[in-house]
Amino acid sequence: MKSFLSGMPECKLGLSYPSTSSKTPKGTEKPSVENTLAEFQFHQCVRLRQFNQNKAISFVPPDGQFELMRYHFKATQKPPFTLYPVVPKPGPDSQVLNIMVTIKSNYLSKYSATNVKVNIPVPKNTTGCSTNSSISNRAKYSPETNSVVWTIPKFSGNSEHTIDVKVKLSKKEKHDDWQRPPITVSFKLSMLSMSGLQVKFLQIQETGNYKSGK
Repeated sequence: MKSFLSGMPECKLGLSYPSTSSKTPKGTEKPSVENTLAEFQFHQCVRLRQFNQNKAISFVPPDGQFELMRYHFKATQKPPFTLYPVVPKPGPDSQVLNIMVTIKSNYLSKYSATNVKVNIPVPKNTTGCSTNSSISNRAKYSPETNSVVWTIPKFSGNSEHTIDVKVKLSKKEKHDDWQRPPITVSFKLSMLSMSGLQVKFLQIQETGNYKSGK
C-alpha cells in the first residue's frame, strides 16, 4: 500500500471473508475456507484490538509505501493454471526434438488473465524452432535464455490452449546432459483472490477540517 494522504487521518479497511461453512452434495460439512486463513501479520500502525473484535482493520497510515498486512492461506486449491507438458529427452544423435505443452485455466470463465507468458526451455545446442499453437501464434525462440517464449495476450477462464514446438538440434554439440528444466508461467490476473478474501471498502475517517486528497 502507498499513502498519498496528508496529516494523520484514521483509515478503516473492510474485508469480505469467505463463507464460514459449506455443504457437500451429501449434506456433510467440509472444512471452512475461513478457517484456512491464518498467521495474520500487520503493520505496527494497525489497531489490533479492533481487528480481534470485528475483523475490521483500522490504522493511521505512515508516509510513503508500506505493507499493511500479510496472511497465510492453508487450503488445498488448484493454482490459476495447470500445465500438461510432453517433453521427451533427446537421444545422443537426435537432430529434432518435438515438444507439446497444453495449458489450462482453473478459474471461472468470467475472469481473464492477461499477458500470459509460458517459458519453455530447450537444449543449449538448439539452432532454431518452429511453433504451431491453438491460439494466435505468438511464440519466439530466445537464444539468450535457451527457451521458447509463448505469449497469450488474453486467457479466458475454463479454457485451454496447446502449442507444438519443433526444435532443431546441432550435430556438433552434445545434449546428453540436458535435464529438461521446469516450464514457468507468468501472468496478470486482476479481481481474483484465490483465498476468497476481498476488500469491501476503504474509509477515511475525516475529523475537523481535514480533507482527503492525493
